[in-house]
Parts: sequence; structure tokens; C-alpha cells
Amino acid sequence: MPEKLTEEEFEKRMSLREGLICLDKFPGKSRLPVIAKCTKCGYEWKTTPLNLVGFPENKRVNCPKCANEARRKNLNYPIRNYLKTILDGRDDGDEYEWKDTYNLDNKKKLHIVHKVCGKEFLVRPNDFQQGYGCPFCIKYNAEYKHSKVYLKMLYSNLTNEKFLKVGIDSNSRRHFENYDFENVYLSKFISRIEASELEKKILNEYKQFRYKPILEFTGKTECFVYTEELINKIKEFILSNE
Repeated sequence: MPEKLTEEEFEKRMSLREGLICLDKFPGKSRLPVIAKCTKCGYEWKTTPLNLVGFPENKRVNCPKCANEARRKNLNYPIRNYLKTILDGRDDGDEYEWKDTYNLDNKKKLHIVHKVCGKEFLVRPNDFQQGYGCPFCIKYNAEYKHSKVYLKMLYSNLTNEKFLKVGIDSNSRRHFENYDFENVYLSKFISRIEASELEKKILNEYKQFRYKPILEFTGKTECFVYTEELINKIKEFILSNE
């Protein structure tokens, strides 16, 4: 993408987009707001020229309403296999068994059994999918290995940022609501106490590389500048401390 997007180039690229139009004229800068409209469903939303026609093409925005509808359909079909899919997506999924059936409400708590200890508890499917485990084993067995330390690359086309974040055991989108992210590294399963200590060690060991993100989100104090050298150092540090 050229350093400066021109009105002519913007209109040319928009004409090649199927199902989307821009209701505003090019504002002069690629990161100033414009209103886009989906010609399929009629939904209008605020975005930027960069999000509409920037490169790479797979990072361009599409209609959020249509995308949400597609996600909803994928979630609901097939309903019977949804809870099994969640178990299959976890390394320790074979340790658990759902006792309730899914009723399309991902926020409702369902009964699940941890076959290792035999205890039954309530958990939301979404929370379980994001790493929540048996509360009895976590509370009474400090050595229960259910946690991982992660290293992720967070980025935003809107703010032109790219940086690293360290954390424990979560792929939950709600932690990075203002950023896109990619997984860089994941430790082996360790106890929650070990994971917490390892996270603190990393934050202290590389504190000179701390980064303050522009946008607010949970965990913004656990970020570092993005360099390949630092990624390799943190990977080695995690391996040597597991």
C-alpha cells in the first residue's frame, strides 16, 4: 500500500469491493473516519479508508452484521456437537464430561464433571473454552497442572501498533477487545502458581522493553516492544524456567 492513499486510489479500490460502498468522500487521510454500507443487508457503520482498502487484503474489514450472523449460524450448527467440539479443542478435554445439553445460550452455566477428581461443577461453555478448569483441583491442589504462559503479538491497523503481550492461559478475545492478535508461543502445562511466578519473572527480566499500548484493554501493563530478538529471548526464558 502506498504511504499516502489518494482519493483516486481509494475510489478505484472501493469499486473493486463486492457488497460494500463508502457513503462519504475520501477524507484526505487513510485513518480518518468514514461511513461504510453493506449492500447485502443495508447495515451502516463507522470505519476508516485504511480498513476498507488497505493491504494485505485479508485484513480488510467486512460487514460486522453479516459476520456476526455467520458466526451465530456456525455456533448453532450442529448444536449437538458444540459441547464436544469445546472438549476436543482443549488439551485436557478428555478429562471432562458435560452433564447438560447445549441450549443456544453460551452464557448459561452448565454442569460438567472433572473425571480426574470426580467433582461436578457449573461453568459457562465460553469460559470453559477459554481455559477455565476444575475449581476443586485448582483450589485444593496447587500442583494441578492446568495453566500455560503465553506470548502473543497484538496489533491494530487503526493505531498502526504491533507489540508483544505475556499472560496466563487465556485466548479470550475480551482481553484484547481493541486489538487483533496472533499466538507466538505457549508454554507446557504447569500449575497456576508456577505460571503466575513465571509471568512475574518475565515482566521483571525484560522490564526495560516494556510497551504502553495506545488503546485501553485488560492486561495493558503486561506488554513489550515487538522485536524478533526479544521474542527469542522470552521463548528461551520460558523454556529454562518451566
